[in-house]
Amino acid sequence: MTICAIYKQADSIWMISDSRLTVGQSPIDVGVKISALPYKIFGPTEPDGRTRKVYSEGRIGFCFAGSSLTAYAIKESISEIIANIQTTIEEEILSFTHLNEIIFNAYSHLTKEIGTLLGSNNITQIVTCGKLAQDKSPHVFRLTCRLDGMFDSSEIFWG
Repeated sequence: MTICAIYKQADSIWMISDSRLTVGQSPIDVGVKISALPYKIFGPTEPDGRTRKVYSEGRIGFCFAGSSLTAYAIKESISEIIANIQTTIEEEILSFTHLNEIIFNAYSHLTKEIGTLLGSNNITQIVTCGKLAQDKSPHVFRLTCRLDGMFDSSEIFWG
């Protein structure tokens, strides 16, 4: 069982987690359950065909509870997706709410695919947090796969 706590202090978000993983029946205390994932949002490719203006870049917070196998696969996929986002409209993805929509779509798709292979015991909840260019303060979202197979993304801290 994972213990994960998120709290807000002034304009900062803090994540705390245990490090226990269970492999078979044996627990080990080596799990990294909190990560800072880099993101970069590019504009359209310039006429020279090589350069793109960087609209926004930074890091977001990522924490999970549940199946570590599922979480690590999702984290690696999300890391690749958000490291190279391209948009045609500068304002389109410059809030954390919009970036979280991309993360949520990847989370729900990957969870379904992994669940098909590994069964329903591989459910993972994810918490994401961050602040992008249009945000006045950081946002925190909880991404959940319910037992009925439906997915939710809910903002748990804002403003």
